[in-house]
Amino acid sequence: MKKIVTTLTSGLLLGTGLVGLNAPAVAADVSANVTLANHYIFRGRDRSEGAPAIQGGFDYAFEKGLYLGIWGSSAKTADPVTGENESIETNYYLGFSHAFTNYGVSIDVGVVQYDYPFASSDSNEIYAVGSYLFDKYGEISASLWMELDTATTTVNGVELPTTGNAGTFLYYNLGYELPLPNKFELSASLGYQTYDGDPDPVTDYALGIKRPLGGVDIALSYSDSDAGVKKSDFITLSVSKKI
Repeated sequence: MKKIVTTLTSGLLLGTGLVGLNAPAVAADVSANVTLANHYIFRGRDRSEGAPAIQGGFDYAFEKGLYLGIWGSSAKTADPVTGENESIETNYYLGFSHAFTNYGVSIDVGVVQYDYPFASSDSNEIYAVGSYLFDKYGEISASLWMELDTATTTVNGVELPTTGNAGTFLYYNLGYELPLPNKFELSASLGYQTYDGDPDPVTDYALGIKRPLGGVDIALSYSDSDAGVKKSDFITLSVSKKI
């Protein structure tokens, strides 16, 4: 996925789902990516339950900033309500991005669907990402993700079906990337998620470093969250390749 798809699901910034989404190329372009990681971390949670994950996707960027793509990952998490197998996750997304190069500002808006081919569960979100590129001090980004109404309610962080419209959530994320000497890059992110009908928000954060080596990107990150799960802190190593 792209940088957005990273924030989005995992896939992405450092292969751990840290921050937002790379702006598509100015000219029409098709690209692909593949990542192998020892964890699939999405908003501070391990979607692969301790198992390695293989991820990859395809993106098509149009000349005027419109883009679309598909991204997938292996996972081992069962649906917390139905218990259905969610061993494969597929994301479809459509968006628009634009860079105001004279000001160092970029914007990105779109919609993404999370689909699980072997389960009946799926969800949809809309997102907005803004970033500012400093002259020598890296790039800072802020993003907002909102779940489209799914007629659920949330109890202790678990969404349960209802007969009404409730249970939507908002996810906020701040990210920072800093280029370092010798092609290294440092990254940091802070996420905050609120649930409709649940008074307990969830906060997550991640710190990472990456470097290109031998035609691939090697990334190492540490992430943690205050979600009420058995294990919340992870060290993730990933190897990714853009095609």
